[in-house]
Amino acid sequence: MVVDQKELIRRGARNFGDKKAIVYKAGKPAVIEGVSLTFNEVNERANRLANALNALGFGPGTRVATLAHNCLEYAEIIFGLMKGGFPQTVLNPMLGAEEIKFQIDNSESSVLILQHPYVGMINSIRDQLPNVRHFISFDGKDESMLDYEALLGSARTQEPEVHLDPESLGELRYTGGTTGTPKGIMLPYKSIVAVTRDLLIEYLGDLTPEDRWLAIQPLFHGAGWFILAAWVKGMTQYVVNDFHAESALEVIEKERITAIKTIPTVLMRLLDSPDLRKRNVSNVKTIIYGGEPFPVQRAKEAMDIFGQVFLMLYGQTEAPMIISVLKKEDYKNEELLKSVGRPATMVKVKVVDENNVEVSPGEIGEVIVAGDHLMMGYLNNPEATREILIDGWVHTKDLGVMDEDGFLYLSGGRTSDMIISGGENIYPQEVEQVLYQHPSVSEACVFGVPDERWGEAVTAAVAFKPHKKASEEDLINFCKDRLASYKKPQKIHFLPELPKSGTGKIVRNELKKEFSKQR
Repeated sequence: MVVDQKELIRRGARNFGDKKAIVYKAGKPAVIEGVSLTFNEVNERANRLANALNALGFGPGTRVATLAHNCLEYAEIIFGLMKGGFPQTVLNPMLGAEEIKFQIDNSESSVLILQHPYVGMINSIRDQLPNVRHFISFDGKDESMLDYEALLGSARTQEPEVHLDPESLGELRYTGGTTGTPKGIMLPYKSIVAVTRDLLIEYLGDLTPEDRWLAIQPLFHGAGWFILAAWVKGMTQYVVNDFHAESALEVIEKERITAIKTIPTVLMRLLDSPDLRKRNVSNVKTIIYGGEPFPVQRAKEAMDIFGQVFLMLYGQTEAPMIISVLKKEDYKNEELLKSVGRPATMVKVKVVDENNVEVSPGEIGEVIVAGDHLMMGYLNNPEATREILIDGWVHTKDLGVMDEDGFLYLSGGRTSDMIISGGENIYPQEVEQVLYQHPSVSEACVFGVPDERWGEAVTAAVAFKPHKKASEEDLINFCKDRLASYKKPQKIHFLPELPKSGTGKIVRNELKKEFSKQR
C-alpha cells in the first residue's frame, strides 16, 4: 500500500492546518455556535491518543473498543487508533448491556474508550469483562475510569512510528444479529483505504474545501466511513448529537450546509417536518443516502424540495459502503429511481443463481460482489465465512436484477425476506413501493406471516404522515388497483412509527415476529 490512513490524516493536517475540521452541534434546537477543532488540533489529539495508549503498555495490534454517539471527539479517536495500529471494535451505543458485553468479550478488546453517558451501563457489567485492562471515559469524568483528557494532556504530540500492514486487521464491526448471534466482521487496513478511495471517486468528486459537510446519521454506522474522505477533501464537518428534524434543518440553514450524508428514514422525517418549508435549504448541492432504497414517491417529493442533488449508495458491512451507485444524473429518469445504480468504478457485481452461475439480464438472483474493500471474514467463525465469502466474492443474500444497461434493481430485500404465498414469490419492496405512492403513507414495511391456507399471508405495517389517515380497506384497494391481486396485503397494521434499528433502518424481522405471534 503506497498511501495508508496515517499518510492521509497527516496530509489533511498539513494541507488545511488551522481551518475548522470538526464543528459539534448539540441540543434541541442545535446550539448554533457549537464547539470546534481545527485540522491541526484533530491531528495532534489523535497523535496524543495513540501515544497515550502506548504509554499504558499497549502496542500495535491491541484491539480497542469504542462506545460513543456522535460527538466532537469521534474523528480524533478513529484517527488515533489508526495512527497507533490499534484495531477498532466499533460498538453500537443503541445496544443493551448484554449485547455490548458479548461484543467486547468476543472481540478480545483490551481497552474500552467510552462516552460518559454509557459509564453506568458499563460499570454494571464491568466484572464480566475480564479482557479489558483499561476503561477510558470522555465527555465527563468518572473516578472509576481513566480520564481521556488527562491521558491526552500527558501524552507526546509526535507522530507515532507505526507501520500499518495493509492485510492486517484494522477494524471490527458486528452484524445486527437479527438471524442469530452477531458476527464480528473483520476489515483489514487496506479495506478502509479502499473505501475512502471509492467514496472520493463516486461521491465527493465535485466537492471542495469550501463545502460544509453534515452527517445526519450515527457516525458508528455508515456516516463514519465518510469522516476520512471528507477530511482528505478539506471540508469542515458538522456533527449533530441527535436526529431531530428541526435541529438538522436549523443547522442546514444557518451553517449553509452544502453536502449531507443520511439515510432514507431520516430524509422522510425531514420531508414530513413542518419546518422544512420554513427553512432555506438552497445551499445543499449534494445529499448522499444509503442503507436501503428510497421509496420512489418519497424520492420525487425530496427532489421537489432539494432539486437533483441526490446520490444513492448500496453496500453492506461485509462489502463496506460501496457496491453500486445511483448518480445525480440518473435521477432525471423516474424509472431509475427504482434501482440502486450501477456497480461502483472499482467494484465487480454479478447476479447469480443458486449454483453461483451468473444469470441473464432481467433475471432474478443473488447479488454478489468482489473488490479490494471486502472483509477478511467473520471473527472466529470460519463456517459462516465460507458461506458468505466464496472464491473472493461476498454473497450479499440480497435478491436483485441487473438490466441490459448495467443498472441493479433489488427485488425485495434479503433472500430470506421473500414471501411465498399460494406458491407465488412476492418481493416485499414491490408492494412497499405501491404503498408509498399513497398520499397518506410516510413509512411502510411488508412481510409474510404464517397462514394455514396460503403458507404465508402478505402483511404490511404502515405509519402515516402528520395529519393524514387512511383505512385498511382504502390501502388494500389502492394496492389491488396497482398490483396483481395475490400481491396485495391481506392485513395492514397501523403504527405511530415503524420500529428501527440503531442505524435507522426499519426492522422488518421485528415486525414479522410480532405480527406472526398475533396471527
